[in-house]
Amino acid sequence: MITKLFNFFLALYLLTSISAKAFSTTQELAEIAVVRDNSMGWAVSLEKVGDSPLKTVSEYLALLNPNGSFSDTSSTIEIMTGRLLFMSQAFKNDATWQGDVYLKTNLYTALQYWFDHDPGNSGWTEGAFGEPRAMVSIGLCLYDAIQYDKTNSPGIAVQLDILLNEIIN
Repeated sequence: MITKLFNFFLALYLLTSISAKAFSTTQELAEIAVVRDNSMGWAVSLEKVGDSPLKTVSEYLALLNPNGSFSDTSSTIEIMTGRLLFMSQAFKNDATWQGDVYLKTNLYTALQYWFDHDPGNSGWTEGAFGEPRAMVSIGLCLYDAIQYDKTNSPGIAVQLDILLNEIIN
């Protein structure tokens, strides 16, 4: 349990404070990348919650409204964390969906919907542990894509900064 908590807080730190400006040497940046990559195994294997049984990524995408909500159910914390975590893990680690632009764009939209409409939580344990743990995992799964898009799509860089700030808050 202590190791999982340490990994959680380490991953949260890596999402919130890592930038090229914060470190002066290539060696420091390389070491940070190693720690982030090692945390990725935890992020992509975090157990999903919410739907039972889980649907496929394609089914979740079909249920996603243009505003980022889901058409089949209300956006409870379990539904949002479970579905978005599952889709983020597929984006990072599933050969069928890895790096898929359509999935990534829909994840950005769904995350923004979640933050704009705060579905709340199912009690203090979910609010204190479950939701932040899912958010860190989602952030780690999308980290490379967000950084790439911030660099290569300056028109959405501000939107991505806002999204990233919401993930860490």
